[in-house]
Parts: sequence; C-alpha cells; structure tokens
Amino acid sequence: MYDSLFNKDLINLNAQATDSTSLFDLIGRDAQEKGFAGKGYIEGLIKREKAYPTGLVFPNISLALPHVDPEFVEKPFIYVARTTQLLDWLQMGDSQNMQTENFLFLGIKEPSAQVGLLADIIAAFKDETFVEQFLASETTDKMSQLLVNKFSHVKA
Repeated sequence: MYDSLFNKDLINLNAQATDSTSLFDLIGRDAQEKGFAGKGYIEGLIKREKAYPTGLVFPNISLALPHVDPEFVEKPFIYVARTTQLLDWLQMGDSQNMQTENFLFLGIKEPSAQVGLLADIIAAFKDETFVEQFLASETTDKMSQLLVNKFSHVKA
C-alpha cells in the first residue's frame, strides 16, 4: 500500500526555493538527512529532470513529480513540497513551459511500481474534490491525513 510511502516528516508546505536547483537542494538534503535518499540523490534529480521533465497541468492545479533512478533511494517515499512562490518548470511529454508550486518527489525503489503509482497520482489530481482538499491542506497533519486516506486503498 502507498500509505507507507507518506511520512509526516517528508512534508514541507513552506519550501523556500527560487528555482528547480534550489528546490532540489532543499528537498534532497532533507530526504538524505532523514535516511530516505542516498548519495547522489540531488544530482540524480537534476539530471533526470533535464532529460525527462515532470510537470503536469490539470484543470485546477499544476504540479511536478520529480524522481530519480532507484539506486539513489534508500527507503521508498513520496516527499510533498509546496513552495512559497511559483517556479518555472517544464511539462512532462512536450517540455512546454509551465509554473507550479506543488511537488511530489517520488522515491521509488521498485521501477515496476512507478507506472501504477503515476497513474494513481494523475487520477487523483483529475478529481476536483481531491484537488480542493489538497490545496486547502495547510498543515503537515492535514496533508498527511489526506494523502494516506486517498492512496491507502491502492496496492503498490
């Protein structure tokens, strides 16, 4: 189940970042210090994002799903970050410009689980009620509860 991927310690709803590099450094260091990400994680994020942009635009929200190759992940996780300002990003698939302040960093050790997880995340963010609840979640407790409730029924 995905609920084990969400950890209250990996939610930052007030991330101070001005671009992807500063965001990757902030989140990467935190994930490393807490034992979820390994050596090379930050560089892995930068390299992968350049090759395969992760931005998604939905009717009521835009977000990005940065992730790395499994060798940089110590323990599976999803790190939720909301920045204090919009960041320029590139969309998945067509590399069109977009902006977002919502990020789900996917730390997946089993590559075969990633496709299903991405599909479940995309389905959730197409759900207008879920998006309203996501945007309204302003504390780590509320965000954690929302995500665990939304994804706990899905098998990883």
